[in-house]
Amino acid sequence: MDKEKIALIVKGYLWKEKRNTVFTALFLCFVVMFLFIGNQLFQNVRLANKMNAEALEGRQHVTYYGITEKKFKKIKKCPFVSLAGQSISIGHTQDGTGFSCVDENYRKLSATAADKNIKHLMEGRWAENEDEIVFTKNYMEYYGLRLGDQVTVDLTSTDSGTGDLLFKIPEVLFTIAGVIENPVGFQDRKMGYVSENFGLSVIEKYHEKVNVNAFVLFDEEDNISKKIDLLNSYLGFDEERLQNLVIRENSMLATAVGKDGDLSRQGIAMNFIVWLVSAMVVYHIFYSRFFAKKRDFANLRKIGFQAK
Repeated sequence: MDKEKIALIVKGYLWKEKRNTVFTALFLCFVVMFLFIGNQLFQNVRLANKMNAEALEGRQHVTYYGITEKKFKKIKKCPFVSLAGQSISIGHTQDGTGFSCVDENYRKLSATAADKNIKHLMEGRWAENEDEIVFTKNYMEYYGLRLGDQVTVDLTSTDSGTGDLLFKIPEVLFTIAGVIENPVGFQDRKMGYVSENFGLSVIEKYHEKVNVNAFVLFDEEDNISKKIDLLNSYLGFDEERLQNLVIRENSMLATAVGKDGDLSRQGIAMNFIVWLVSAMVVYHIFYSRFFAKKRDFANLRKIGFQAK
């Protein structure tokens, strides 16, 4: 039969049964809108969880504690690593003030809320030259210092596990370039942040005695645990080495962005149930209409309509 005649007859049936046709169309539109709103809600919750994880734990997917500068440089060259930042432990003074060096990538990946003190300076600028330093507000107030003042310190670095002396740097003269807020949650802890140039010079002099903490961001957010295993293999860490190494996955962020989390499973279940119910309803509508018009369909077969 001519396709134009077939289309005309089908159009006539749809128009004659316009109430059911409109009902079916409205129902399908409602289903699509419901799925759109529901999925958008899940996306919003997922985004909120991600932002909360970044605020409390940071943007990094994994943190390596106490690795060497050589391993850190290898991490930066890894093909599936998007960004890597380092924090270098320089030592401490007799009054308990800790001295560290953090690069720009570390500051980008660190926690928005928990590490906000190293992200925004109260005064001055971040340390750039080897003789410059940034102190926390409580250190400045404790010693009555101002921006631009010079301080001389004796730095001592010890092993965090055994307490053994690693190295000493006596009588280092620094010029205060900036002031930051006190560490969030540790208002009494005094900190000093030296320039990246100074940190690298310490590594060059004392080599593997210097502890380096690395923040690592992968190029993809899915399967973070698998990416960590691949990175460990890339770095050449065997089982024995891994037992003595502290590696911390950002589990809060992994849960927020992972496709195998509870939120993702709930979204998949919602979509499946909605589509299943929709298919059953639409099938029932057409099934009922088919039997109501069974005689008409038989007549259409007689005049040349195909079964399909």
